[in-house]
Amino acid sequence: MGDSIEEKIAKLLYEISLIDGIKAIGQTGDINVIPKPGESDIDIFVLGDKVPAYEERRAVYEKSNTIFEECRMKVCEGGDWGTGDVFIIDGVETMLMYFTIDETLKYVNEIFEGRHLDSVKGFYPVGRCATLKNINVIYDEWEVFACLKDKLSVYPEGLKKAMADFHLARTKDEEDFGRALRRKDVLFYHQVLEVSIDHYLQALYAVNKTFFPSRKRTKQYIDSFEIKPYRCYERLLEVVRLGSSPEGIEESYGEWCGLVSDLEHLYNGK
Repeated sequence: MGDSIEEKIAKLLYEISLIDGIKAIGQTGDINVIPKPGESDIDIFVLGDKVPAYEERRAVYEKSNTIFEECRMKVCEGGDWGTGDVFIIDGVETMLMYFTIDETLKYVNEIFEGRHLDSVKGFYPVGRCATLKNINVIYDEWEVFACLKDKLSVYPEGLKKAMADFHLARTKDEEDFGRALRRKDVLFYHQVLEVSIDHYLQALYAVNKTFFPSRKRTKQYIDSFEIKPYRCYERLLEVVRLGSSPEGIEESYGEWCGLVSDLEHLYNGK
């Protein structure tokens, strides 16, 4: 019987760990759950003194070419997702994202300083903190991830204030909400509401000193929070439900304003 997908990934990552300058490798998500093809993907962070050159990476991949069915290199190059190479291993998309240690530390420090408060094209900077804090360490001989996890174990008070203030101020776009209410325009209302909910959740997570990862498992997170409006998750669902018809938009907005006001009071009272 051939190697399992876990064994194939482990062999590939071992070869990558031998590249000069590579200091740490970690996998995001639940390392014990392998997604089915097309169901999800596997993301792996590779940190080093530098990003290995294209030819250097390709040489390693060619040596390991029995492990994967397909390899696409440089699907991204720099930016939020680093230098990315994608493999198809047993039908499962597996992405390796290369970053330098210096740029990673610099970015985390900038987030802590409140210099990256908002999402950019669906990417949440504080979500990177959540990812690194919870990453599954595969290789870390120089304790790069250990140091990052230690740094990220405490949510800075200054970041909490910066995130909460920034996002709470953007939860009520009175001009656009007003237009949607006057016209009873359901689709426009939901466009405005969607943006506002995103800001609300980022503020809620910040008040609870939790790095906002994404919308995944929102109920699980909210249920675990100590600081939250009464029936917070249920009321969020009610806001969405009521806003799905012209007749319910006004009541939806009233409930929304109540949720925002409750969170503001809780935040200001702490």
